[in-house]
Amino acid sequence: MPTATVRELELWAEHWAKPQARLWAHYGQELEVAIFVRRFVESEQPGAKVTLSALMQKLAASLLLTIPAMHSARVKLVEPVEQSRWATPAAAAPVRRLRADSSRLQPGDEGFLTASQRARAMRAAREREDASRPMEGVLNSNLS
Repeated sequence: MPTATVRELELWAEHWAKPQARLWAHYGQELEVAIFVRRFVESEQPGAKVTLSALMQKLAASLLLTIPAMHSARVKLVEPVEQSRWATPAAAAPVRRLRADSSRLQPGDEGFLTASQRARAMRAAREREDASRPMEGVLNSNLS
């Protein structure tokens, strides 16, 4: 390929910073990304051919840059997990909460949670929190 323009180098860096870049590198798609970037810059120019738009859509889908392409490939973007979030010593101990009258809860009391109940509650809260966030972060794929 001929020498890249400044705009192509900018787009190249932007696209290789995307989570999908892990898959591109794994499957050796460097040339496909280069072609996509070059055609993208061409499509930005005044008077670009209309057929270039259809090509761009196909290239974007093949590089998993569209939501439908990610869904069909069963690829999901997720946030990176912090180690401290999962490996806390407090997660193994039962939760002790104070009643309104300041006496301690005991096993069997309403409101007392065992370690496994707390872990399930924390997992459910994380899942609700993750479901409410936009898709971003690290690429998680079922592809091999």
